[in-house]
Amino acid sequence: MTPRNPTVCGNVAAAEQGRLTMMLGATRDELVPALPAIEAVSDQEFFLGTVGAGAAVKLANNVFSILNTFAVYEAFRLADAYGLGHAELIAVCQASSGSSKALINFEKFDWSMREHTLADSAEIYHLVSKDLEMASAAARHAGVELAYVDVATAMTPSLLERRRRELGLDLIGAPDDA
Repeated sequence: MTPRNPTVCGNVAAAEQGRLTMMLGATRDELVPALPAIEAVSDQEFFLGTVGAGAAVKLANNVFSILNTFAVYEAFRLADAYGLGHAELIAVCQASSGSSKALINFEKFDWSMREHTLADSAEIYHLVSKDLEMASAAARHAGVELAYVDVATAMTPSLLERRRRELGLDLIGAPDDA
């Protein structure tokens, strides 16, 4: 069996419950010997064929997740400016074209801003922006520009500080290199 690059979405609890999503840079046939181990920790496996494809899909998924979360908070700010509640905005978006997992699960990101082990540290900026930075670097390596990702990466500290303020959390200040 040729070693490949498995990437996952999920956490330790998901792995223990066999609920990880695995993105594998290999074909299913190439990983037959490893399937029992893979299937023990995941309930969804995507066999993407080529080395690097698993990591590329993981980065692309995280770009969607992060940018969609930022878009949710921008939409909330617009709704707030017009005196609209978040519940009304969510209901309208779910019934029309604006729905997304980030909208439906925005509380999870708010929870992490309060409860994550890095929540009160400037390292939280790196945690959020690292996948954007890695996606941008991978795109440059492939000769592709991701201008929106580059802008979002640069804006991450100010977006996170603004959300902390909206949640009534202490500001932690952007890291020196942000």
